[in-house]
Amino acid sequence: MRLTVFGNSGSFPGPDSACAGYLLEADGLQILLDCGNGVLARLQRYFPIEQLDALVVSHLHFDHMADLPVLKYGLESKVALGQCLEPLQLFAPATPEEVRHTFASEVAFASTTIEDGMLTQLGSVSLSFVRMDHPVETYAVVVSAEDKRFVYSGDTLFNRRLIDAASGADLLLCEATAVKSLHTASGDIPHLTARQAGEVAAQAGVRQLLLTHFWYETPREEYVAEARQAFAGAAASEEFVSYDI
Repeated sequence: MRLTVFGNSGSFPGPDSACAGYLLEADGLQILLDCGNGVLARLQRYFPIEQLDALVVSHLHFDHMADLPVLKYGLESKVALGQCLEPLQLFAPATPEEVRHTFASEVAFASTTIEDGMLTQLGSVSLSFVRMDHPVETYAVVVSAEDKRFVYSGDTLFNRRLIDAASGADLLLCEATAVKSLHTASGDIPHLTARQAGEVAAQAGVRQLLLTHFWYETPREEYVAEARQAFAGAAASEEFVSYDI
């Protein structure tokens, strides 16, 4: 498996950056994890939108799905112009309903509603979903393929379910929104701190930890330094960089 980072900003992007979006290549499939603002344009540096095999959205906050209605219009437009496209497989939470309505389209998407504990197969790629702790319905994503295990945290407070889901992962892509310089902690905002991301990785016994969901004004070095207090191998994800799993 291979992971390519299209965007790793949280809440909103800074200059020349994008919000959450990650391409997972597994057993010949191209699976996009989240589709935040700025992701769709970056994906097309690699291949046309119709070459995606599936899209998984961890939750319906706009920094994780703002480009999804745009993708809907793009696919619908290609069909209207005569391209014979099958609807893209889309996995997304049921709520908030008013947000889900913004990208509802039977032409663009073959939609599956994510539920806690759900397991699905895309060819030989196994996907499972674990409910996390966030103001809206949110899921961590566990992917097994090519004898490897990849886990994406989505957005969440620190909780045992994420540690269990990430147990023994070859790569954990984990949000690390808060650092000390932001004068906050996960009790103040519904997110992990960088230190907590390191603690999750350490307790789960993962092989690699990649941090993501950064506040654009905070130096990446601060995130890495705090995460390494708990997990020595922590690294900050970088946009347009690919990581072997």
